[in-house]
Amino acid sequence: MVIKEKSTFRTAWFATIAWSLWQRRNRIRERQTTWPLFEIGRRAKAMVEEFFDVHKPKLVVNPRPALVRWSPPTENLVNANFDVALFDHLGFAGLGVVVRGCQGNVLAALSQKVALPQSVEMAEALAAKRAVQLAMEMSFLRVMVEGDCKRVIQALQASGRSLTLYGHVLEDIRRVGSTLQICDGSLAKLIFHFRL
Repeated sequence: MVIKEKSTFRTAWFATIAWSLWQRRNRIRERQTTWPLFEIGRRAKAMVEEFFDVHKPKLVVNPRPALVRWSPPTENLVNANFDVALFDHLGFAGLGVVVRGCQGNVLAALSQKVALPQSVEMAEALAAKRAVQLAMEMSFLRVMVEGDCKRVIQALQASGRSLTLYGHVLEDIRRVGSTLQICDGSLAKLIFHFRL
């Protein structure tokens, strides 16, 4: 590794010296001030050292993630958990939804193949939409929709229009979610939650 770094440094130093000589030539030709010839090597070395110092790889220590446990939703609330899998090489994505009750038992599950969306966020938004649709199809009235894409969940929690590429999908989710009603006319509960 040290040999490789020295080789890389020397290559960069040589290139910087060559560039400096060319710059010096152009500046002299244009009658501009320039470095003395004997300073080019030292200045080039200083520039390369500064570059390598700034771009030195930082040692990243990944903290051990906290143990995350699934906790069931409160009484009379179901949890619709969604996620996606992208298969770039095949040109499609898989949407997955699992609906669990307050005891943790699976009440409904779904997987669906769709054309590869434009972005991960678009795929996650489509999965969230499918989760809300499944909850509606199964007549669940109080639903906590949970996913691991923070941007999508935050956009769903925000009031107002989303100007993202998947904003129209978020509007569909809100529209479908607003049609969930309990028989006595009171609105059903639709909660969006970010899962770590």
